[in-house]
Amino acid sequence: EDYEYERNEARRIVAAEVDVDGQVAPFAPALTTDHHVSYPLLFCHDREIYMVPETAADRAVWLYRARRFPFEWTREHRLFPHAAYDTTPWYHEGTWYFFSTIPERGPARCVTHLFW
Repeated sequence: EDYEYERNEARRIVAAEVDVDGQVAPFAPALTTDHHVSYPLLFCHDREIYMVPETAADRAVWLYRARRFPFEWTREHRLFPHAAYDTTPWYHEGTWYFFSTIPERGPARCVTHLFW
C-alpha cells in the first residue's frame, strides 16, 4: 500500500524485487485505482496468482488475477457487492470461504463475517 498522507489514502499497491543478498529494487506500481486500496492479500490457486485488496471505498470486494506477476493484474470478479474490510479467502475441502469485516451502523462498529 503506497499511502499518500496529503490525500489521507492510498490509490495504489506497489511492489519491489528483493534479491538473494537482501537488496531491494526500487518500488514500482503493481495496481493503481481511482479509490483507496490496501491490504493486498495474495494467494495461489490452480497455478494462478490472485489478489484480494481491500477496496471498501469502491463499495465492493474485487478479485484480481495476475497477468504478469507482480506488475500486471486483471480484475476478474466482484466477490461481494458492498463495502468490506480486509477480506481474507480460505479454501477448504473444495469450498471457497472468505472472512470480511463489514461496517455496521453505530459509532466505529464493524463485525467480521464468514461467507462461502
